[in-house]
Amino acid sequence: MEIRGEGNSTLRFRCIPELPAIHRSSMTISITGEPAAGHSPQMIPLLDLTTDEARAFLLALRDGSPPIIFTNSRSVFQIEFTIAEDGPTFIVSKPGEEQTSLRFNAGRSHDVKTMAAHLLADLGP
Repeated sequence: MEIRGEGNSTLRFRCIPELPAIHRSSMTISITGEPAAGHSPQMIPLLDLTTDEARAFLLALRDGSPPIIFTNSRSVFQIEFTIAEDGPTFIVSKPGEEQTSLRFNAGRSHDVKTMAAHLLADLGP
């Protein structure tokens, strides 16, 4: 699933199903396009979530109320979901460096709860 951001940047959620005896299911959240000010091209954010981390984040999106913040210790990036004046919004940044954040407005017509439910189904049991 993809959400367009400012310029030509895209926020992409991708679930990787479990392959028994090979690897557990997981989810990646990646950014493509132009980096924000302060991010070098080599620092395009990629959050690689374990099954438990992905499930917790997606359940919070599906069931909770914003703001929802998830910090990925392996990549040192965080993703925040909030409801801004212009609609549901995801913000990706390094903790403590919010001035260099990447912002992705999902638009008022985008149903984040349904998106989270679909991604949970893709993630598997």
